[in-house]
Amino acid sequence: MRSRLAILVLLVLSLAALANESPRIHDLGPIEVSEGNAFVILKMDRVAEDPDHGVRDLEFSIKDTELLWLSTVGAQVYLGLVDASWTGTETFTLVVCDPEGACAERSMSFTVHAVNDPPHLNIPDQLIPSPGAFPELDLSGFVEDSDDPFDGLHWQVHGADQLDLEILEGKLSVSMPSDDWTGVEMIEIRVCDASAACDAQVVTFARTEGSESELHRIGNGGFVLEAAGMKIGWDALFSIRATSEMTALMRAAEAPFDMDLLLVSNDSSYRCSPQIIADNMVANLSAHLIAPQSVVDAVLALAPEIGTERCVALELGSGETATLEAAGVRVRAAGYTAHPSRSHAEFAYAFELGESSFLYLGGHELDADFSGGANPFSGQPFDFAFISMDLIDGSGDDYDVHSVDASWMIPVCSSLRANRCGCIQNWGARFFALCFEETLQRRYLPSN
Repeated sequence: MRSRLAILVLLVLSLAALANESPRIHDLGPIEVSEGNAFVILKMDRVAEDPDHGVRDLEFSIKDTELLWLSTVGAQVYLGLVDASWTGTETFTLVVCDPEGACAERSMSFTVHAVNDPPHLNIPDQLIPSPGAFPELDLSGFVEDSDDPFDGLHWQVHGADQLDLEILEGKLSVSMPSDDWTGVEMIEIRVCDASAACDAQVVTFARTEGSESELHRIGNGGFVLEAAGMKIGWDALFSIRATSEMTALMRAAEAPFDMDLLLVSNDSSYRCSPQIIADNMVANLSAHLIAPQSVVDAVLALAPEIGTERCVALELGSGETATLEAAGVRVRAAGYTAHPSRSHAEFAYAFELGESSFLYLGGHELDADFSGGANPFSGQPFDFAFISMDLIDGSGDDYDVHSVDASWMIPVCSSLRANRCGCIQNWGARFFALCFEETLQRRYLPSN
């Protein structure tokens, strides 16, 4: 009896196995996408079907390709490129199996059509002191084009008045009308590829009277100024977004962080690190600090050997001002409210060094209601003003830029790299801007 039952069970299972049908893969035709689309999403029931199982019980895979990948999520099939920049046609085999191991295969193709991308320009502004000459620029270092060779690009120059610009064999040369010429010209440089896809950039060409002042952009809101034998930095010793190489230079007080005076605008970790400031001042015995009381307290707690005589602690409310001296430099400090969510004021600084005057108004996340009355140095003239990008371009409006009377504007942003902090062209005709493209970039400052 038992042997008959076993035979019957085997017979039933054999019949069930014979009754199970393999999945069927639909004819999807060639799969085609444009360059820039790294994958496609397909519904399982559009790809395959199985009379004995639901599509979610099926196993999907591919073979005969190293360029594509496949995965499933819920009732969807994701088919994509291993290298998102690849273009061309790849033939592969789609395999679909049911839980019993019955499988179906179908040869398919995946095509990525190349899309011509326009060139991208990133030419730094050209600012030189007299009697220097504008350097020849090898434009191959300032343009990117993934689709066309550099020799296949076409260049044009528009807007030159007194300057004569010539582009020959990919090199830009600038001639001045006379050896003693000084001035500023905003000139458009345009580049197009063989498919007439173009990019244009307005580049500032400025030649000023000779200057001994140099400026280093550190990152976030930080700068270091070298002039008249002094080095003054503001918000230049921070930890957030600082690379390990930068941090090592900061801690050891190596150039450009061998400062005589450090100014700190607020206690945000984007603008200062008490530990790095303490390490820097221990390594550099000539360094002095002007900072909010909380920052000074933290620095002295970490390194009491620095001593209070090298530190000036500020406690100023919004609208309050103070004049003080540190490292032989007279500094005017003022408190202002950059954002109503902050419980205490941030600090703006004004000082003179050499023959130039400077204003730092780099408030972090300035509120849209920030108005002319909130600028503690409104209407006072400066040669150089460092202005927060939030203040300049928070919503496309120049909230308070016209309350700043300055010959040159330098945008201050929170990004370690400056490419998100470019010059705004609608500042008005009376403003000229100095923009930085890279971290730790150094530039001469104009003296006129």
